[in-house]
Amino acid sequence: MGQTSYAAAITTKRLGMPADMLAKQNGDVVSRSNELATGIKPGYFVVQGTDPDKQVKIDDGGVTGAVIEGLCVDPSILERAVGYSYTDGFGINKTVPIARSHRFYAYCEEAATKDGTVYVRFKAGTGPAVIGACRTDADATGGVGEDEATCDAILAKFAESTSAAGPVAVELMLNQITV
Repeated sequence: MGQTSYAAAITTKRLGMPADMLAKQNGDVVSRSNELATGIKPGYFVVQGTDPDKQVKIDDGGVTGAVIEGLCVDPSILERAVGYSYTDGFGINKTVPIARSHRFYAYCEEAATKDGTVYVRFKAGTGPAVIGACRTDADATGGVGEDEATCDAILAKFAESTSAAGPVAVELMLNQITV
């Protein structure tokens, strides 16, 4: 007799993994080359590199308005991903799989609320600042004469609520055209 029921939910929240079956089947995943020596790890956001059609990088410039290319995904979700080793991230000139739509797990610096706006860190700020991580606000420093944001809002929302920092499902909409 065959199996009569099964669990469709993904049980382990692993950075860069799809948060539902639809992402694996229909996810908008593109390949880009890592421009910098900084390793790019699954579950962190990257920006367009010098050649936006070919390169990405962790935003090390600390400049607001960098174009977010997408979220580095776990290569095991892709066919023929044999031989990838990304413990220290995808190194310089390595091919990086980048998701631009659907639900994936990203690293969030703090607790998140479902349907809240996703912000991506582009330079160090207050608290546990991790370049390429997401959070729930722009993280303006608020110091005297210093109201500079350290994160940009992106076309994404939190797909679940969490109570602490760590993996969170985000609904990516980076492939949508805005006017």
